[in-house]
Amino acid sequence: MSGEASPNLDAALIYAHRGWPVIPIHSVQDGHCSCGRAACSSIGKHPRTAHGLKDATVEEAQIQDWWRLWPDANVGIVTGNQSGLVVLDIDPRNGGADSLTDLQGRNGALPKTIQSLTGGGGHHFFFQHPGGIVKSKPIVKGVDVKADGGYVVAPPSTHGSGERYRWNSLRNPDDVVLAALPVWLRAQLIQRVESLPKPSTGTFPGKIHQGQRNKTLARIAGAMRRHGADEATILQSLKAHNRQHCDPPLSE
Repeated sequence: MSGEASPNLDAALIYAHRGWPVIPIHSVQDGHCSCGRAACSSIGKHPRTAHGLKDATVEEAQIQDWWRLWPDANVGIVTGNQSGLVVLDIDPRNGGADSLTDLQGRNGALPKTIQSLTGGGGHHFFFQHPGGIVKSKPIVKGVDVKADGGYVVAPPSTHGSGERYRWNSLRNPDDVVLAALPVWLRAQLIQRVESLPKPSTGTFPGKIHQGQRNKTLARIAGAMRRHGADEATILQSLKAHNRQHCDPPLSE
């Protein structure tokens, strides 16, 4: 990198500070995948590193190194127990919108939670991982669950369509609390419930612990400022981060 700001790097660091392990993903170049395979069926969606999801980390130095090597890399967030996330992936091109309507008609509306919009017209609904093992798998036509052993491409990555992934402005991680899995969905997904070891203190999902709070909030503020956010917006976001993620929260 030549010192030029990278929105994908900034986003990757923010996700890591939340306790969400990230990986660099191949990028989209003139409609083709940076992997160089002419017949790539996963343009801009598969990991760039040698060991894929096994390389996922929240370590800033490693993340910086990756984006220094691949400054245009898309950002992947690893799901499952490692990050504390389960993501419901809706693909309308394969009937996901109709399937979601049917699921909600039979089971009730999804709770308000963090939501991103994919560059291909789909949706990612983020939920708390309930513990135990939640396998990544399709559940109905056009609706997949990304959990243990899975990942999602995250904003502001570029989709093969040329459009960017983005957060729903009313359901972004700064303003909305991560909801628990709906009971009906949890019942379909839990393979076995057991006491799994929690990640180490520095990587506990969604938590910023004492000793890291000021430094982490300052980095988030800097990233937002570099991308044009005004003081009031930054302050509102930091207050939300502090309230939802700092353990314990800093004083106002």
